[in-house]
Amino acid sequence: MPDASADEQIARLDAQPALPSRNRLSIALVLVVQMLNSFNDNFVKMMLIALAFTVAPHTKLGDNMEIYLVSIFSLPYVLFAPMAGWWSDRMSKKRVMVWMQIAQLLCFGLLGFILWQRDPFWSLLLSLGGFFVLATQAAFLSPAKMGVMKELAGSRRLGSVSGWLQMTMMAGVLSGIWAGGRWYGHQLDVTHDAWMSALWPLSIIAMLAVGELIAAFCVQSTPEHPEVAFTKSRLWEHFDQVKLVFRDRPVRLAALGIMYFWFVSNAIGLIVVTLAKELNPDPTHGSGPQQLGDLAAVLGVGVVAGSLIAGAICKRRIEMGMIPVAGLGMMSGLLWAGLATAGSTSMYAGLIFTGAAGGCFMVPLYAYVQDKARPEERARIIAGLNLLDCIGVFACAAAVFGMKALGFTASQQFVALSVPTFFASIYVTKLLPKDLVRFVCTGIVRAIYKVRGVNVHRVPKQGGVLLLPNHVSYVDALVISVTCERPVRFVMWDTLYKVWWMNGFLRLFGTVPISATRAKDAIRTVADALKAGECVCLFPEGQLTKLGMVNEIRKGFELMVRSAEVPVVPVYQDGLWGSIFSHEGKGVCKKLPKALRYPVTINFGEPIPAKEAKAERVREAILALGSETYLLREPKADQARLNLMRLDDVPVDDPSKRFLDAATGAIIAVHVPNPPMPAGSTDEQLGTREGSLGRLLPGLAAKQSGTLLVISGLVPGSTATVTIPDATLDPMGFIVPIQA
Repeated sequence: MPDASADEQIARLDAQPALPSRNRLSIALVLVVQMLNSFNDNFVKMMLIALAFTVAPHTKLGDNMEIYLVSIFSLPYVLFAPMAGWWSDRMSKKRVMVWMQIAQLLCFGLLGFILWQRDPFWSLLLSLGGFFVLATQAAFLSPAKMGVMKELAGSRRLGSVSGWLQMTMMAGVLSGIWAGGRWYGHQLDVTHDAWMSALWPLSIIAMLAVGELIAAFCVQSTPEHPEVAFTKSRLWEHFDQVKLVFRDRPVRLAALGIMYFWFVSNAIGLIVVTLAKELNPDPTHGSGPQQLGDLAAVLGVGVVAGSLIAGAICKRRIEMGMIPVAGLGMMSGLLWAGLATAGSTSMYAGLIFTGAAGGCFMVPLYAYVQDKARPEERARIIAGLNLLDCIGVFACAAAVFGMKALGFTASQQFVALSVPTFFASIYVTKLLPKDLVRFVCTGIVRAIYKVRGVNVHRVPKQGGVLLLPNHVSYVDALVISVTCERPVRFVMWDTLYKVWWMNGFLRLFGTVPISATRAKDAIRTVADALKAGECVCLFPEGQLTKLGMVNEIRKGFELMVRSAEVPVVPVYQDGLWGSIFSHEGKGVCKKLPKALRYPVTINFGEPIPAKEAKAERVREAILALGSETYLLREPKADQARLNLMRLDDVPVDDPSKRFLDAATGAIIAVHVPNPPMPAGSTDEQLGTREGSLGRLLPGLAAKQSGTLLVISGLVPGSTATVTIPDATLDPMGFIVPIQA
């Protein structure tokens, strides 16, 4: 087995707030190499398709060149996938990339020699062999360029980097097709020499490939794994690689989704060739290849846009719920393009939409597989994915060939392709109902609130952990789940399960039900979830705040974490008081929103070990987080401005009922009216208490030091404190004298 250095390096990268500059540069260089490599492969493919259409029209070779080339490009991934995967696992992935760039230059020389013979049959036939060699180079490069990304970026940023990887790859693919069609068509119109129209651009592309070689040399060195030995069985271990992919059901399903994406994307590419021929039937002019280039560019705009969107959404967490939405989008785009008039603006818009949906479909699947794969198996799993993708490509070639044989037009082929895409989307929806609902809810939350997560890295990446936030509104659970990188299970009262419209929703999200009348059972239920390594969130106040202040922290969580021996992470939510789902003002949903995309900040505290997680310690930590978060609102605000802000965040009816520190000018505490409580409620949320200085205002931190109560967080950047002698903060948050 490989040593643990790779995992340790990834853990170090994940712990850093930003990647080292050398890593960022290497990631950029890998993106350049793989984009240009994809560009070159598809430039050559487009040139050969256009050349065959021009010099061998109405022949099997000329009319079906695109199907032959697509199939041939996939063949090396079937034949050499085991060797490619083993080689990248064994050797430094940087070294593999360098060797493959040298091999690409040799392939260009071979293709140039073949085309120089100018034979309409033999040159085209032998060019298929030359293209096979070029595809072999790509097959050996693929696991190296993809496997190296986690070594350079770590796990936490893999979703975002995967978005860039897939985006630049697709940009290279589609821009290569566009440039090949446009360049060949222009040369043909100028020179009327089909062979030179292919040879001259090919020679220029070969010179540009030297830049790829230089970029590969400059990538950061990555470790070798000499312990990954070669055996003869590796020559036929295709099924072993597929077994690695299929071993875990989630990875298996993701791999099948990727395979279907390549089925659809390659089918669209083949249909686009047919469409260009239908719109430009004269092979002696360059309009056909040029329009094919335009069609590919339009599709590429969509793919790039979709990949960028998906990369941004998956920046902190891989969003699997995006996949069924994107699948339905692909189906809608295909139907749109098929029903529109061929060559119309509407058809182009349908292709853009299809490409965007395809980018959103692909990115989270690739990121998920790469993240879940073991480091010593990652390259071989990627090679296994390539093998499955090739099966999808062969199926796509057969499907398009069959549709052409049946006389389907390009528009009819688009419509026909939308049918299996629809059923595939429905199937994915059934597989990922929780992820889909969560993704939709997340989108709604982000549309209403401008959510910012602070210190999210403080939540342990794995193992049981209990989140303890203040409770402000009825959407707290959704907002916290948006910011936390881990899936979160929320503790809910079991009475909510009796509400018919909430029952299925709560069960779908795996909330942890507890009973107010069976305390021991509640403690055991939450402790079991924590022991199972879950990230659980419990609101320790047990009720929503009706005054905007932190209420009493109940002690039930202490037994939970002590039994499970897991840490707690205090959390403070700032900005939700005042939203329509809080009790501020007229009450819940009884007021208009104060702003579109209401600003909300969620601040995560340092983990507190189970043995130290007492109610007093947690309240102190939540108040400190509240102060820190509050001061982020206006980092340059003065004391007078902060006094007004804090008073505005509580329902003050008489400003004179406050405790003002004369030395600093800070308002520390205030008396407010007692809020109305539900009938029969045994909980209290008092706003005033006789003999106290008032309740501590939001945004201030309090710490007990002997008989002194120390108040901090007065203004940003200041270490000034207010010390109140012989006073303490009672459980409800009132500043009261210490009883002698």
